[in-house]
Amino acid sequence: MLNSIIAKNEPKMEISKKNQKQFQSYVLVGEKIDTERELTSMLMALGINPEKQLLDITRIAPEKKTISISKVRDLKRNIFQKPLKLKHKIIIIEEADCLTPEAQNALLKIFEEPPTHAIIILNARNPKNILPTIISRAVIRSLSSQKEPGETQIPVSFKEAFLGLNEIEDPNAYIDRLLADYFDKLKKQVKQGQAVEQHLQVIEKIKQAKLMLEANVNPKHVIADILLYIEEHKNSASSNLA
Repeated sequence: MLNSIIAKNEPKMEISKKNQKQFQSYVLVGEKIDTERELTSMLMALGINPEKQLLDITRIAPEKKTISISKVRDLKRNIFQKPLKLKHKIIIIEEADCLTPEAQNALLKIFEEPPTHAIIILNARNPKNILPTIISRAVIRSLSSQKEPGETQIPVSFKEAFLGLNEIEDPNAYIDRLLADYFDKLKKQVKQGQAVEQHLQVIEKIKQAKLMLEANVNPKHVIADILLYIEEHKNSASSNLA
């Protein structure tokens, strides 16, 4: 299904039948707020609610600023067991650049012969501290709150978005960022006890846009369509309040 780490200008995470049998390993590079946002988007794309505590999702975090080999050994015992509820067993290693050399070597063995039901996601600020042999087996996704050359940013206004259609270098990354933005909005609505139906409709529309991109529909047409849909929903919400 998914692939292995995504580089900033490469095709981003995809969920398609042709990839379904491939092992999923990702490295999310950036500050915690950005990697958590991307992680939420990835899990939601798999139909997983990250707010729920699920037995098939395991988080590993540093203790005393390191992740020891014992943690990876525990992971190895867990990862080869089949998922209980989900289609996949999701392993999230936070601050993966804190893995000790011994822990990284043990993790590499999992990457070399991974179970087909597993998806491993490494969060890291500095991937240079991770073994190149691990990096080479994953898809790297570089994230940043600050705009960098070539990085996809979501415009604030509808007009700005339409005028910038020709400047979108990575349509998949654009749609992913849009999806992450609306998940953030949805979470705020839920916390504030507000109606979420319109946000859910937009999220569903964005998911459909992702599938259209995978089917090789013209990216500009797909993005223009989703932007029009979002604008119509905004206008509808405004008229309802009037």
